[in-house]
Amino acid sequence: MIYITTIILLLTLFPLRSLSASEPIVIERDLYKHPLGKYMDILEDKNRQWTIEDVVSESVSDLFVPSTVDSPAFGFTLSAYWVRFTVVNSLSKEVPWLLEVAYPPMDRIQVYVPVSPGSFDVKYAGDSLPFNAREMQHRNFIFHMQEAPYSQTTYYIRFETEGAINLPLFMYSYEALSEKIDKEQILIGIYHGAILVMLIYNFFIFLSIKDLSYLYYVLFNIGWVLAMFTLNGLAFQYLWPRASWWTNNSLLFFFCFAFFWGIQFSRTFLNTMQNIPAMDWGLRALLGLAIVGMVAALLASYAFSVRLTNVIGMGSLFVWVSGFMCWQQGERPARYYMPAWTALILGIAILSLKNFGLLPHNTLTIWAPQIGSATEITLLSLGLADRIKILQQEKESAQQELLETRLNLQETLLKEVHHRVKNNLQVIASLLSLQSGYVQDEQALAMFLESQQRVESMALLHEQLYHSPNSERIDFTTYAHTLLTHVSQSYGARAALQITMDDIVMSLDTAVPCGLILHELMSNALKHAFPEGTTGTIAVTLRAGSEERFTLSVHDTGIGFPPEVDFRHTTSLGLQLVHMLVEQLDGTIDLTTESGTTFTVRFAELHYKDRGYAHVI
Repeated sequence: MIYITTIILLLTLFPLRSLSASEPIVIERDLYKHPLGKYMDILEDKNRQWTIEDVVSESVSDLFVPSTVDSPAFGFTLSAYWVRFTVVNSLSKEVPWLLEVAYPPMDRIQVYVPVSPGSFDVKYAGDSLPFNAREMQHRNFIFHMQEAPYSQTTYYIRFETEGAINLPLFMYSYEALSEKIDKEQILIGIYHGAILVMLIYNFFIFLSIKDLSYLYYVLFNIGWVLAMFTLNGLAFQYLWPRASWWTNNSLLFFFCFAFFWGIQFSRTFLNTMQNIPAMDWGLRALLGLAIVGMVAALLASYAFSVRLTNVIGMGSLFVWVSGFMCWQQGERPARYYMPAWTALILGIAILSLKNFGLLPHNTLTIWAPQIGSATEITLLSLGLADRIKILQQEKESAQQELLETRLNLQETLLKEVHHRVKNNLQVIASLLSLQSGYVQDEQALAMFLESQQRVESMALLHEQLYHSPNSERIDFTTYAHTLLTHVSQSYGARAALQITMDDIVMSLDTAVPCGLILHELMSNALKHAFPEGTTGTIAVTLRAGSEERFTLSVHDTGIGFPPEVDFRHTTSLGLQLVHMLVEQLDGTIDLTTESGTTFTVRFAELHYKDRGYAHVI
């Protein structure tokens, strides 16, 4: 009841200047936080001509209009604006408080504090003054105020700027403002710290893989972070506190700088030159417009530059359409690009609409660019990580194609080698055949014919390799059938030939000595097992065992191997050659003389060792 009586008394003694004025702010208990928006009267000074004496005069004072929103916003205007509000202290004690103007880009602020009727103390602020001229060293404009006990005070504030006019005014207790600043510093630190980490991370990726997309991305975000740093007043506070002109113009410069590199990043990340060439020309035009914006920020008037920058910002919609077209074409990077760019554009659009006065100045519109950019950086970082994966897959695919090309070339070269070796061996065989026509000695003639057959057996192998799809491995079963048939026919088919073999594929290193062993054992049986006028059977068996081991058996039903001859130490060139080849195969050879003669050779597949049989071939 005492509070109500006191308030009525104060309002009676100190009536408001206009019946249309906003309600006063009444301090009834300890002050914490109080937005001033709906308690203010606002006056537009279109010609920037009125002084404090004018606005307190009755003729001008009646022109004040009550505010109906918490944070009035008037967009870009050349007018100055006056704000009036009244504070009533209904308490019996002095109440200190802080006035905050939460809009760092404001150029000039003049706060008029009444000290006596018609007399005011003036507090000056704005980013047109050096940072150390502020009452409190903070990114926003903060003024110390004091309310006497049982008092009513009407304050006047004049605002003027070359950019957008936004008037977010708040009353705080010292404790409340301290808590607010602490929370803001944490959020700002998290935001800029996270972006800094991502910038360093992507820059090192650029240094590693030399992909320009990462460099453009880093430059884009550097510009954007500096623009946000300037917009929030932090750049003026920490980076260039005495550079008032640069503080105003750097904001526009950094926005255009970020836009330029953002477009360049979009062109490379989405490969617009190849995927959407018509839109790419439009993006190039926007690059030129961004350069004009950077130059204008440094040389043209602020009023012109700030409007141009907002128009350039709206050009990001064109970039979004380009991303949408790439997404419709199924381009994988567009899956990350679209939601990232959408979030950023939404933040820019909210900022632009706020600056034009189409959206209110509140927490959402203030932090929309930071929220959008944080979302954009997160999503595009995922997209760039996916790009590394794509580049790795493309690299592996290219390496695989190169390897296949080299293998095909090697295959072709090997086939040509086999073809030439086969031709050369056939030439040697033909020379041996021609030379044998001049040999009179039967033993020497037999040696010529055996050598000719050995050469022909190797020629057969290279012939088959030439026609084989794999020039390093041969179908030995087919080769053996051809070889055995050829050898049998060359001796006049003295015995019936029985061939039993598994389907076996061998490497060339194994097939050459194995083929020569088969040739020598077959020739030996045909020459010695069946004297003139006798016949019988020669059975050749080749079985594949475990661990790439093979068993070759050549059995004949002839007269048998002479018991007085040691087959391991014989003067026969053929058997000596067989032992040498078995040794090269790391194999074993056994002789059985029951029911004829059986040579059994056991060996394993060779794997590219130095075998030293070149002198045999």
